[in-house]
Order: sequence, then C-alpha cells, then structure tokens
Amino acid sequence: MNPWIKFFGIFALISASATTWLVGSVLEADQRQQALSDQRQAVIAAFSIRSELADGLNQLARIRNDPRVAKGVSGQTESLQELFQTLMLIDENIHQARWIDATGLEQVRLQRDAGHVLQIPSEALQNKSARDYFQAVQALPGDYIWISQIDLNVEQGQVEYPLRPTVRFVTPVPGGKQQGYLILNYNARPILDQVLAAVDEPQRLGFFSSPEQWILGPDGAQVWASQLGAPIDAEGAVATYRSQMQNESTGSLVGLFGLVTWAKVPLDNLALPVIAPDLVVVKQWPRIELSAEARDLYVIAWPAWALFMLLMGYVSFQWFGAQRTAQTALSQQLEAEKAAAEASAHQATLLERSNKDLDEFAFAAAHDLRSPLRSISQYAEILNEEAKSLDEEQRGYLERIQVLSQNLDRMLKGLLQYSRIGRSDSQPTRVNTRQIALAAWATYQTDEFSVSIGELPDVCAPEPLIELMFRNLLMNSIKHHHQTSGNIEITGQRKGDIVEIEVSDDGPGIPERDWERVFTMFSSLKSGRGGDAHGLGLALLKRAAQAAGGEIFIRDSSDSGTTFVLRLRAAV
Repeated sequence: MNPWIKFFGIFALISASATTWLVGSVLEADQRQQALSDQRQAVIAAFSIRSELADGLNQLARIRNDPRVAKGVSGQTESLQELFQTLMLIDENIHQARWIDATGLEQVRLQRDAGHVLQIPSEALQNKSARDYFQAVQALPGDYIWISQIDLNVEQGQVEYPLRPTVRFVTPVPGGKQQGYLILNYNARPILDQVLAAVDEPQRLGFFSSPEQWILGPDGAQVWASQLGAPIDAEGAVATYRSQMQNESTGSLVGLFGLVTWAKVPLDNLALPVIAPDLVVVKQWPRIELSAEARDLYVIAWPAWALFMLLMGYVSFQWFGAQRTAQTALSQQLEAEKAAAEASAHQATLLERSNKDLDEFAFAAAHDLRSPLRSISQYAEILNEEAKSLDEEQRGYLERIQVLSQNLDRMLKGLLQYSRIGRSDSQPTRVNTRQIALAAWATYQTDEFSVSIGELPDVCAPEPLIELMFRNLLMNSIKHHHQTSGNIEITGQRKGDIVEIEVSDDGPGIPERDWERVFTMFSSLKSGRGGDAHGLGLALLKRAAQAAGGEIFIRDSSDSGTTFVLRLRAAV
C-alpha cells in the first residue's frame, strides 16, 4: 500500500475521533458551567424566599406573647382585633390575621381589601376545621410555628380569584391548644416576584412546595395544577425526580428532560422552632435546547475538520514526495559526511600530535635555556664585584644584564610551569576549597594585606591545580595592587552542578577592553610590585582552570577593585 494513503487514512480516523471528543468535551464543559451558574441562582432565590418567610415567622413570634392575645381569647376580642390591626398596618404582606378556636371556627379575622384593613363581621366568619392546615396543626407542640405550603387562597371552599398565592403561619395560643390558634396569611406574590427578578431567564425558573404542583413552572409547566384541576403532563420527565430534589439540599441532573439544577429553601436552621414543608427552587434547560447547542457545535466542527483534512492531505502528499526525493540525496550526503568524518579524525590526530610536540618543545626549551641564563647572571655578578676599574656607567650595564637575565629566568620558569600544567597524572577528587584557600594565604600572608575567606563549597578537580589557582590569585592581587596595603575577599556559592568562587580585591582595576587579553601569555599590563611581572600569572590561571574542567574570567572591575570568578564542577 502507498505509504501516503496508509498515513492519511490513520490520521483521518484519529482526527475524526479527536473532533468528536473535543465537541463532547466542550458540550460537557458548557453544561457544567451552566449547571454551576443555574445552581448559584437557585441558591440565591432559595435564600431570598427564606428571608421573606423569616419575616412572617418573626411577626407571629412577636405577637403570640402579647398580653392582648390573652385578653382576646378570654373574651375581650377588641384587644386582639387592635393587635391584628396594628400588625397589618405595619406589614403590608399580611393579607389575613385570624384567631381560630380549638373547633376550627374563626373567632377574630381581619382582612386586607383594596388597601384597607377590614374586620370581618361574626356572621361572615367561617369554620376551617376541614382545611389541611387546621388538620396539620393538631399535633403541633406548644412553642412551634407551622408554615404551610405555598398555595392559592381558598374562601368558602373555592379558589379565590384573582389568584392569590398564600403562605400561612400558624401557632397555638399560649396557654394550650384549647385556646385555639393564631394564623397569619401572607401574600406570597411579592415573594415570587422577588425570586423571578433575582435570576436570569426567569422562564426557566421553577418552584414547588409539594410533589403535586408547581408554584412557578419552568418553561411553561402548568402552575397550581393540583388546585385548579389542570393536567400536569406539561411538566415533563422532571416530575419523576421531585422526591430526590426534596431530599437533597442542592444538585443537578442531566437526562431526557435536559439539564435541571435545584436548591432547597433552608428552613431547618431558623432561630425559631418551626415545622415547614420542603420548598425547592428549580432551573431547567429542556433537552431540545441542549441538542440544538450540540447541533450548532457539530455544524461548525465537521466542516472545519473536512477543510483541515483537505489541507493536511495536500501537505502530507507534498511531504511524502519530498521525502522520496530527499532519501537519495541523504544517502549521498551520508557517504560524503563519512568521508569528511574520517578526514576530520585524521586531522584531529595530527593536531593532537602537533600540540603534544609543541608542549614538549616548550618544556625542553624553557628547561634547557635556564642553565645558560643563570651562568650569564653569575658572570655579570662576578665582573661587577671584581672589576674595580669600571666606571659608573659600565657598572650600570652589568647590573642591567643581571636584571634582564633574572627576568628572563623567571619568564622561562613560568613557561616551564605553564607547559607542565595538565601533564600531571593527578586525578579529580573531592577538594575542600576553603582549606586550600587558607593554606595558600598562609604562604603569602603579609601584615599589609588582609584576607576574608567565607564558606566555600567543595569541588571535584585535581587538588594540585586548585592549590596553584588560589596561590596565583592571591599573588596577583598583592603584586598588582597600587598601594602597599589592601583587602582581599574570597566567597563562593553552589549553583546546581557548578561552584562559583569569587576573589575580589580593592586594587586599581583593569579596563574592560583588557579583560580577555590579561589571560594570554606575556600580556602584563604593567610591572608588578618589585618589577618582576612576566605576564604569565593569569595565563597559568586560565590553563589550570581549563585543565581542571572549569574556567576563569573577570566579572567586574573598576577603580575600586577587581572581581575574578573561578567556575568549577561541584563535588557530588
């Protein structure tokens, strides 16, 4: 099979799977984000309802211990009527305030009508013993307040029109149930309006207080279906999960009905002892809208995939063609590189041999030349001592010969040392650099100069090379100082597998243009202390650092001093 066809087929299958997975991940992330947003709004709405219900509870809790209640139930009903009147004038959400005796008969009832608080005459009072809320409070403890479900207000056994959503707060009269019950009917419409105003897309908001009917219906679900005798099939499959919603404080579900999130109204942790129904706020996204979102994503994703595959097909076809063309050229190139590598290896062998010969020549030349130089110096000294007839100028020539011979001898000695570096068989070991620095300073110690040596990390290098570098660094700082006294500071730190040691002095400094040149052979910027500079000190340092597998350089230099940095491998 053509390699391009095989590659393109596998790539098309993988990219199609990746596209499907990506669209699914985007949908899942969108649903998760939507669920979090809806749940947050449901919780806000639930706490808004809790706050409104807490107001009604507090109103009933305040009045039940009012002395006028005791007077009212003992026969002075005008005291109780006065109390209800004041309460309803203060709180406009109270639609009715009632005292019902133990048999269920209304004894006192005030009602709001067209903005006015009216006292219902005795002949219009009703017997409420058959109502569900009266039956429910029969088992109510004496200090508890019972909260009804939110439903439509009923008068004379018929639902009141216009529809009036109502919640009732009921508590026994202090002194015993034989005294009857205090009841406040709260208008729930402001509660529902406030909840709707607190959320985005209120048409998706649902609210129910029993599994039988919606108070607010998401996406057109029939509200008050149980009381109005309307069909409840408009609720859809979400009705199946109402019991789960009433058992869990918050949650979300995805199913045939779409995406549903909910939050229970938290009435179980109020300061007052209450018995209340499970009130649940719901937000729903119908399945059809979730499917539409998925369809929109695929409408974008699949054409983009097809366009991408066309582009990849063209690019891969061109690439495979170029590969076939390049294979022949690659074979030819490999043959040429092999021949070049063999030639390079031969040249490297010749270069290594040449370098070795040069090192041996420098070693031999420096060693052999020192002997005649010492003889010249000695003969000049003998002549200077024995030739009494020489005048002052002639004696100056002899002294000059001695000085130049000594300088040349020192230069050859340095060259001999330079050629020996790296020829030793000493192997890298763990070296305590602080001990080496202290020993080196003991060799060059002088009262005019002070040295501060901090904690220095151990390095892995041949110990003789480390000793050589510390001696030369200290000697260089002292010899080339522009004053007779000075300060030297040695510090170090580990940076991963590398140790950096800094040697700083307060000497005259080195111009930045000469930072590289001072490390080359015979490149002394000026004579050192005593006029014995031969330009090999820093060159020896550089060769020793390289032989130890490291490097040395100048980090900073100015009129106030110079900082040399010695970089070596850290000890394991």
